[in-house]
Amino acid sequence: MDKVLTSNVEVRSLGFSYPGREVLKEIELSFHEPGIIGLIGENGSGKSTLIRCLCGLQTIEKETIFYGGRDLKKIPVDQRARFFSYVPQKPQYSHDMSVYDYLLLGRKPYFQWRPSESDLQIVDSTVDEFRLADLAFRKLGNLSGGELQKVCIARSFVQDTPIIYLDEPTNNLDIRYQLNLMHLLQKRSRERGTVIVMAVHDLNLAYRFADSLCLMHEGRIFASGRTEDVLTEENLKTAMGIRCTIEQGSQYPYICPVEEHCGE
Repeated sequence: MDKVLTSNVEVRSLGFSYPGREVLKEIELSFHEPGIIGLIGENGSGKSTLIRCLCGLQTIEKETIFYGGRDLKKIPVDQRARFFSYVPQKPQYSHDMSVYDYLLLGRKPYFQWRPSESDLQIVDSTVDEFRLADLAFRKLGNLSGGELQKVCIARSFVQDTPIIYLDEPTNNLDIRYQLNLMHLLQKRSRERGTVIVMAVHDLNLAYRFADSLCLMHEGRIFASGRTEDVLTEENLKTAMGIRCTIEQGSQYPYICPVEEHCGE
């Protein structure tokens, strides 16, 4: 499958509502270049719902989401698993399954009866990359929240899709592994040409690692583009209700909220 083709995504006038509540309004979005795209915004701004729509997990009546020019609704589910992988905030899993078997399921879109030697090698290399050797044969139900988060993201790497969708991937991770994970994502994007779309609350992580951002506000994309153009004091004040300063650290800029004015 052509990764250049399948990582070309276009969203045209996407709207979505839950019963009695409009969540997404006239979303216009496209991405195709490798990189980390951060979705930022207040709780309830529509970040998670947008990712679920992009994965075909919400029912959309109109033709609004296209992969390589193909309407998402017309792409069979088994083919979608080669287009993109998805890690939700609360993954579903069998408590009795081993970590290794769970990772191996990421290769299921590529084999029918049994995994090939190549499939096993991909799992083994991912175990090494994520430093999961000590967990590989433990049961998922015995993992901590942070350990499980690492395993779920590792499976998205095993699936080897041109697009990875991540909903709050740094949840449950300590600061050391947050940084380690972001470096792994950055490396994946640069070395494999992967498009990584992630909803993230930590604005400083977004500032440091995202190549571009979409700032969402009340179900719309308030601003999008280069990270430094989106994360401005004025945008954060208007769309997120915080007053802040953006300071230049020794290596990276950082956002410093002015707490006494938050929400004014």
